[in-house]
Amino acid sequence: PVVTYGCETWSTTKDNNKKLAIWERKILRNIYGPVYNGNLGIYEKRHNEELYNLYEKPNILTYIRCKRLEWLGHVWREDGDLLQNVLIRKINKKRPLGRPRTRWKDTVEKDMRLIDEDATLDWTLNREKWRGLLVAAQVLDGPLSC
Repeated sequence: PVVTYGCETWSTTKDNNKKLAIWERKILRNIYGPVYNGNLGIYEKRHNEELYNLYEKPNILTYIRCKRLEWLGHVWREDGDLLQNVLIRKINKKRPLGRPRTRWKDTVEKDMRLIDEDATLDWTLNREKWRGLLVAAQVLDGPLSC
């Protein structure tokens, strides 16, 4: 979908995830329309579970997680080490006040821990192991996906 353009590089927060999930349900409700209740003689909104059962595809948050992990695999296996250095280097500068912003690296590490507690960046070098992680990410759905 157009809304996920460049999602590989997003570091999403819980608030962003909530907004994306709401947007997706709004679009699905427009596509599938209301359901007619014959007993009451009125049209009613479809429930979230019914929408996802009709759609039969992973929700937008799962899709974004999979794309982010796919891209991490490409970056980590790349010959040039520029992007790898950007991911692992620390900036020696005084941190501003307040809570630190969510970094892309933190988001990806959280995604990997959701799927497998033992997952590390070294798994990207073993393509079979990494593909297994990506398949597990596609299967992971529901409350853990937020």
